[in-house]
Amino acid sequence: MCSSDLEALIDVEKSAGPDDSYVGLLNTLLSRQRWSKGDMAMAKTSAERGIEITRRTLGPSDPQTAWAIDSLAIVYRSTDEGAKAEELIKQAIAITQQSLGDDHPKLVEYRAQLGWQYGHRGDYADAIVELQRAVAIADKSLEPEDFWSIAVRHNLGDLYLNQDDLDHAEPLTEQALAALEKKYGPEHPNVAIPLQNLGAIA
Repeated sequence: MCSSDLEALIDVEKSAGPDDSYVGLLNTLLSRQRWSKGDMAMAKTSAERGIEITRRTLGPSDPQTAWAIDSLAIVYRSTDEGAKAEELIKQAIAITQQSLGDDHPKLVEYRAQLGWQYGHRGDYADAIVELQRAVAIADKSLEPEDFWSIAVRHNLGDLYLNQDDLDHAEPLTEQALAALEKKYGPEHPNVAIPLQNLGAIA
């Protein structure tokens, strides 16, 4: 979201008032943009406002509420407030399961984030379980070349590799590599890391 988008947020709020779900959505988008620029304080403020407005206008069980909550979790992950991030991601997962079902593609992203958070604090067993769940959902709901389908395979394979579980690491890394080569071509820089991992396995 650029400055013109911020101006759009101000204009919408002036015309529609704070009780419009679109204002909540724009706050959530603004939070993610501020996070991407490293402005964590303002990202947190926008995320919290997005959650408050979205809950009030759409309800606590709406998928957009889950996405707003996840936006705040991303900020907490970036500021090393892992316990807060975990709780929020779990909320986003529960809302999404309740509203959209257990195999919705958005759960791939949320479960991947929870798995990464577990791994960050050294809980590798739970990290593997969450990433396995993410891969299973990706197999049902996403194309192999989708970003999240590739990401969860690569990260689960990398986690197995770090645990010296080469039998599980190799097929996942090969799948991620094949999808990346199909999507970008064999010479693209994104192909390098899975190739390096396969070299380590070999």
